[in-house]
Amino acid sequence: MRFIEGENLIPRSIEISDLFFDVFLPEANSDFVKIYIYLYYLSKRKLSYTAEEIANILHINIDTIFNAIDYWMHQGLIKKDDDDLIIFDLNSLLISNYNNENKSIEKNPEEDLIDQNKNPEVREFFSSCDFIIRRQTTPEEKKRILSWLREYYMDYDMILHAMSLAYDIRQIRNLDYVEGIIRRWYDAGLTTLDQVIEESDNEAGLSTVDLVMRLLNLSRKDITEPVRAMIETWTLEMGFSDEVISLACAQTVNIREPNVKYVDAVLKNWFELGVNSIDDARKIIDDRSASHDKAKSSKVGSFDYTDERQTDGLSEAELKELLGWKGDL
Repeated sequence: MRFIEGENLIPRSIEISDLFFDVFLPEANSDFVKIYIYLYYLSKRKLSYTAEEIANILHINIDTIFNAIDYWMHQGLIKKDDDDLIIFDLNSLLISNYNNENKSIEKNPEEDLIDQNKNPEVREFFSSCDFIIRRQTTPEEKKRILSWLREYYMDYDMILHAMSLAYDIRQIRNLDYVEGIIRRWYDAGLTTLDQVIEESDNEAGLSTVDLVMRLLNLSRKDITEPVRAMIETWTLEMGFSDEVISLACAQTVNIREPNVKYVDAVLKNWFELGVNSIDDARKIIDDRSASHDKAKSSKVGSFDYTDERQTDGLSEAELKELLGWKGDL
């Protein structure tokens, strides 16, 4: 005998523990809450979607999806299992050592630093930090920077952007100031680098490095120390403004893979030609375009449609010689 559920006209529903609303929701970013609830729904319905599909459904930037997953993993509500995500039900999840001041169990800072340094991505991140502050970060500074990742749920790119903004743009070489920038972003709900850069644009605070990244569609991993040093020569040694550098980046439109080396070659050429302003650069581009058009029109095989023939003015003997004619014309 089979037991078959009859037609149910009432939509199915899921329950979320009061603990989520009492403890986790007040502290979380609104988009993170939205993402968690949807992931919880998918887990209950045993549905499978990619991060891109979830981003499209929720109308949320895909970077925010990944940041939200990291956030809830730190909170202990999500766990990664290879390519799968395990979404825990709070009613059945045993939360130990929990209090209002510390919602997650953290490792000893020294142990955490040792573990983190085993990760090649973290070592590369600290190498970038060292380059920005022009010295090696101390163990205490490393522990402090790692704490920002947990406390403000910022990724590596956002931390590096904040450090570059403080040290390179505003010339305020102080980690307290860097943390102040990060805290302001957190309070403003800025959860992705794109949002931060857009905000920086509004404040005229976009660094040259971030400008080049954006114009050439590069990632932070593409900005190695040699590349960052190359970009710095454009402003510090050549004296070019961001406006001129933006115009140089625009010259990559006709190459297959826009890259920093191509922009560097363009700017070096302009520097040798004495370019000092955006008008100088535009004049060089216009002159080269006009020269190219002139050369194209004067190629062998082109025709100048006029009433005058090219043989007009030649004598009969010259015409015979031109044609290789031995008799009378």
